[in-house]
Amino acid sequence: MLKAGVRMSEQNLESIKKILSSRPPKTNCFLFFNEICELMDTHKADFYLKDENSVFMFLNTNGYFKFYYFINNFKDIALAKPLLDEYHKINDVSLDFITKNDRFLEELKEAIYPIGFKFYAEFARFSDTKSSILVDNNIDYFKLLKFAEPSDAEEILEIMHSEFDKLKDDMTTRDELLKLIENGTVLIKKELGKIIYINIYQLTQNALYSRLAWIDKNFRKPKFAVEIYSAADAFIQNIIKDKHIRYYYWMNKESKVYKMSKLQNVPTDGLTNNIFIYKSKK
Repeated sequence: MLKAGVRMSEQNLESIKKILSSRPPKTNCFLFFNEICELMDTHKADFYLKDENSVFMFLNTNGYFKFYYFINNFKDIALAKPLLDEYHKINDVSLDFITKNDRFLEELKEAIYPIGFKFYAEFARFSDTKSSILVDNNIDYFKLLKFAEPSDAEEILEIMHSEFDKLKDDMTTRDELLKLIENGTVLIKKELGKIIYINIYQLTQNALYSRLAWIDKNFRKPKFAVEIYSAADAFIQNIIKDKHIRYYYWMNKESKVYKMSKLQNVPTDGLTNNIFIYKSKK
């Protein structure tokens, strides 16, 4: 048990749920109320109540903690500093802040920088409902890729943990990956029995999100890459066909692909995700 606070299980559970159900005006958590309650009831996240009105949540995912707040004013985040210090001793702690056209971003920074958070990365969201396939009638795009099977999970996880940054990339847990494979939203390509391409999607009621995309560095030649991504686009259009949903993907604003997209005037939808890492501050 952490000395910095009292865990949710030792507090009045109904008081915390009452605060959360009233939707505090400042939060970086966009889960539905029933999803948050499930995290409480299954003890998959730690909840703390501070100063009677501020709730903080620490979610352990992929070997680090995601920090969420449910507060009335940004300055109330400072109430979580003792907790942040204690969790930081165990592992890294990150805070995600999704905003439209940078709304409230400066106010958040003014509240979190003095207590020890530092900027880590910024992602912009792109939205697309139309196919961008470069059609070649001589290519059967649906034969270039295949849906991953449960037996592929361990190799996919190994690639994710070696090629991506757990603090900023939307990596899945093993259980999440198996569920996505079961849902038919994980695409792969193999060469000589090894996976050389991965694209992990998550389908919700209203949207299809690309969580991770990767291609082996030995297969990043333009012609091959175009064929692969055109094949992925064919699968995407088939998944969302007649569902009236949008396809979204996030891109690191420091990446070469993002900069090329901006040069080509590919529009974003105005949403950005700013990621901050807790470094502690005395």
